[in-house]
Amino acid sequence: MEKIAGMSPDEFKQALRTLGVTQEEFGVLVGAKLRTVVYWAGVAVPGPVATLVTILLRRPELLDVVRDFSKERRG
Repeated sequence: MEKIAGMSPDEFKQALRTLGVTQEEFGVLVGAKLRTVVYWAGVAVPGPVATLVTILLRRPELLDVVRDFSKERRG
């Protein structure tokens, strides 16, 4: 099994651009406040967030699955 490496804040910001997702939208998708996503983009990206973003970069069609799940979670 391939290990997913960490992600720098710059890599995180580039990944969101590649996915066509704003920091605000990403926060909504994962249930995080905007200030938390801004922290990730400027200071440190937690491992689970880096893993999710890496998966979405490899399988961008899953972004729609995350969007649907987010909508269901918010009600």
